[in-house]
Amino acid sequence: MEVQIQLDKMVLHYTNEDQVSGHVVLRSDTELDIATIAINLSGQATSRIELTEMKKLFQRNEQIFPPVNCAGWFTSGAVTIPPGEHSFPFSIMFPQVSECYKGSTRDAVRKRSADRPPHHLLRKLPPSSGNFNTPEEIRYSLEAIITQNGLMYRTHRAVEYTTLGGYSLC
Repeated sequence: MEVQIQLDKMVLHYTNEDQVSGHVVLRSDTELDIATIAINLSGQATSRIELTEMKKLFQRNEQIFPPVNCAGWFTSGAVTIPPGEHSFPFSIMFPQVSECYKGSTRDAVRKRSADRPPHHLLRKLPPSSGNFNTPEEIRYSLEAIITQNGLMYRTHRAVEYTTLGGYSLC
């Protein structure tokens, strides 16, 4: 199986609240039992000054297959798709501000919802910068995740990097 992300339009960079749209293209020579296909748009800041520290700026996930409003129609845990090339459209938006103040558990979210998030975390997303060889790196990525059911549970991924703000999906 081959998984690829094809963007509808190639742009040099994105900005806050821009829509990223395209297709997850799946190619296979055999039948596949697909449980889900999801798209994940995320931003990450990395500092390599003394120790490597990473901070997730935001993460947006959307299930694109089966469509959420149709998921109840499928009684088994997977849909069998025939051999060939299949294209699944998606559209996902960059947030307006960093979401790194958001908690990962319900309790943390409830606790923080009473307090105002720290001001520095409510700023607009920083532009893409640096690379693996620099002391800092801000990177944005788009990831397609295919989950297969069947005799063997497997996950396949395709990643596309971009620039923001030059923010870019590198």
